[in-house]
Amino acid sequence: SNRDNWIITPAGTGYFIPKGNDPIVLKYGEQTTPSQSGADYAAPTGKSVAAKAYIDHGVKPFDANDIFIVVPAATTTKMTDLSQKTQNNGNELFRVEEQSSTLHAITYFPENTTAYAFYDAASDLDFGIVKATTFRHLLMVYRNEDKNRYKFAVCNPDLCPEDDDDYKWKSTPSFTTLTINGIWNLVDPVDKVTIRTNDQNETLIDVTMHDGEPVYFELKAPNDTGLRDNNRENNIRSRKCIDGVQLIFDRQAHTLTHVKVISIDGKVLFDSSFSGEQLEYFIPNSSFIKGANIIRVVREGEIKTLKLLF
Repeated sequence: SNRDNWIITPAGTGYFIPKGNDPIVLKYGEQTTPSQSGADYAAPTGKSVAAKAYIDHGVKPFDANDIFIVVPAATTTKMTDLSQKTQNNGNELFRVEEQSSTLHAITYFPENTTAYAFYDAASDLDFGIVKATTFRHLLMVYRNEDKNRYKFAVCNPDLCPEDDDDYKWKSTPSFTTLTINGIWNLVDPVDKVTIRTNDQNETLIDVTMHDGEPVYFELKAPNDTGLRDNNRENNIRSRKCIDGVQLIFDRQAHTLTHVKVISIDGKVLFDSSFSGEQLEYFIPNSSFIKGANIIRVVREGEIKTLKLLF
């Protein structure tokens, strides 16, 4: 617990656990396992190899907390690179904003995004643009610095069920009011989102959540006319070379750029990130298959797709 650790499970999932957590317990070996039918539940006869890892908070923890990062399809190289970026509890990648019984919040620097898990109403927040909320929900906020706009994604996975004569139970809507620093307007009208007030240097936004579905909306400043300098857009061109494809960007970005190559049936053929300061990026031929390929580029929160035939 006094050093950064990373592990990879036999299934290939990586976990990075920064220093400061309680001790990590690792177990790998054979264990007895009951049959699927449960016929031998009293004295299982089956055996199987199992791998387990957990952070041991003790028998009766009080005010315990932990932090870890899950990495799908992990490799030693990927985990080593991640450990270098996440020294000192985040460093280049993220910052834990709050870790309490009411709220877990983290800012992810490469995407300029803050993610919140509100377990209850919260107020007097001293980070980000959100000052308070009145109900439990999940929230993600992306800041576009160039346009001075904020994109919100709000969701309550709790279906808030109530008894129903016909179906035994049914989901019901839930409501929250977000208090936002500053005076803001909606970029476009959105169903289930209403700005109640926007004065005294704060904006109150009512959001209706239902069936666990996300609600998306974007905020702009009152003097934002919507007119943009075309040179500030993330325009991307592609150029085929003998040994691959060259991506060409019109301008530099402030955050990492993420590139994926996806086959027409949804398989990820290539997945990488690079500095937004680069104006050109090369993808080798080995990352494409014969037929249609889709290049998906995420740059400063904007998603661009290119379709190429090989």
